[in-house]
Amino acid sequence: MKKKKTVYILDSLIEMTQSRDRELIALSMVKTLYQLLEAKKIELYAVQKESDAVVLKLLARNDAYGLSSRIDFAAKKIAVKPGEAIIQCIDQRTQVTLTLPGGELEVIFPIQDEEGDVVGLLINITCKDCREKNQLTRGILQLYQNYLSLLEDSQRDVLTGLLNRETFVNSLNKVINKTAKKSQAKTNPKSTRRKLAEKESVYWLGLIDIDHFKRINDDFGHLYGDEVLIMVVSIMKASFREEDLLFRYGGEEFIAVIKAPTNEDADIAFNRFRQAVEEFQFPQVGQVTVSLGYVKISTGDFPLTFVNKADKALYYAKEHGRNCIHDYDCLITQGQLESKTDTDDLGDGFDAF
Repeated sequence: MKKKKTVYILDSLIEMTQSRDRELIALSMVKTLYQLLEAKKIELYAVQKESDAVVLKLLARNDAYGLSSRIDFAAKKIAVKPGEAIIQCIDQRTQVTLTLPGGELEVIFPIQDEEGDVVGLLINITCKDCREKNQLTRGILQLYQNYLSLLEDSQRDVLTGLLNRETFVNSLNKVINKTAKKSQAKTNPKSTRRKLAEKESVYWLGLIDIDHFKRINDDFGHLYGDEVLIMVVSIMKASFREEDLLFRYGGEEFIAVIKAPTNEDADIAFNRFRQAVEEFQFPQVGQVTVSLGYVKISTGDFPLTFVNKADKALYYAKEHGRNCIHDYDCLITQGQLESKTDTDDLGDGFDAF
């Protein structure tokens, strides 16, 4: 029996580390611990700190209803109140066990990063005392976090820390799939997710280019050019929300995938970033500006189709004064751009795919 359990654990760990998809990794790990601990419920959370408050974001869950991920329940953030056991677990970086009113046990495990900070929590609700399995549980959780850290390093741009180009297509495909699910929910009158889907925002892809970046490198040198890139990224992170996807697409080009209810809201969000860059005084260099083209992400198209459309809007911005933003669909409606086949004019910048 013990040999079978060992084989099960090894097989589960192999399955977990075969994937490069964070969601699938989380699901695999939660499924493994749900079976191993004979739990009634297992929940995995990411821990975030916002405005001096601790916020939990549900990543995966396994209970009597089955295995589910953040996509299934549109992960909402949960604010943790001072004095709760979760705060004790985070502050003391130690496991906490509670006895619930019905006699069940709630065991909270901290998940720590390389610096020892608690970045995640696993909550196990069970009828059994699993103390003999706690060390094994902690080991699996640390292996999970170590693997995520290695994955993080491989998916980030070394200079800016943004997601790199290699992760872009996979990330955008996920967004397209989410958009398709929402569209199906809206058209299905019996869907329990219909109302939720109607309220949720749509996604927009913005392609950003630093104006006259070559001139900055030529006039001030590449060290100052790198500094400009780093500062622009810092402004990006401050301008957009945590859940928005930010990529360094190549050189001085970046991509932001954001959620916004309408075209007007997307325009405000992108323009807020553009204006923040314009108003910032870069050391030695002075004023730097960006141009941006964006497009609504819909179903039925490939990731490069959206990049191609955003690139056309970006080119229009470059040709009409720079330091401005343009929406591809608005340009088409206004007759400023000609709609071509989706794969036309992809250009040299797309051959990496």
